[in-house]
Amino acid sequence: MRFSMRRSLATSRRTRDDVRIPASCMSCPFGTAALIKGDGAAPASVMVVGAYPGVQEEKEAKSFAGSLGGLVRGVLAGIAGEDVYFTLLVKRRPEKAPSPWAIGGCAAHIAEEVRAISPKVIVTLGSIATSYFIGRQIRMSDVRGLPIQSSRFHRNFIVLPAYDIGHVMRRGGLNSPVGHDWIDDLEEIHGILAKVN
Repeated sequence: MRFSMRRSLATSRRTRDDVRIPASCMSCPFGTAALIKGDGAAPASVMVVGAYPGVQEEKEAKSFAGSLGGLVRGVLAGIAGEDVYFTLLVKRRPEKAPSPWAIGGCAAHIAEEVRAISPKVIVTLGSIATSYFIGRQIRMSDVRGLPIQSSRFHRNFIVLPAYDIGHVMRRGGLNSPVGHDWIDDLEEIHGILAKVN
């Protein structure tokens, strides 16, 4: 594989304090647990958006936590260095996977993060996050790795869809054909940034 894990985001992590995510949301359809904030470089050229917290994210109160989250962070560190911000579309762990069109008040939180982080590329992992940012229901096999121009939230950026890491691991891991496709898709970040910088 062409990417390198030579640099770890863990040693340079800083949370964007002016991304104003409240400690609770009275109208939240996903419960009353603490919100899972995003973290990383701020501002950042690359923003990585997953769908919603899992057990480990809820336990650690951190997006992309646990072994799979760490794998995502490590791969992105090898591709984009420290210029990355990580977050989740839904800020609390839901009882079941939500529709991209039924994420409640989390939409306002994502809009605030995009405003504060001002990314040039938003990497959307999985169909829920990708459908939300593209604005229509999609199949990942149809759009993965294809840069898509967006002006959502009155900001101009490129959406880069990629498989969710859970899907990659269920299909054989990073050394499988799906895993190779995943790495290749993420490495499109280089070409996108070269064009927009």
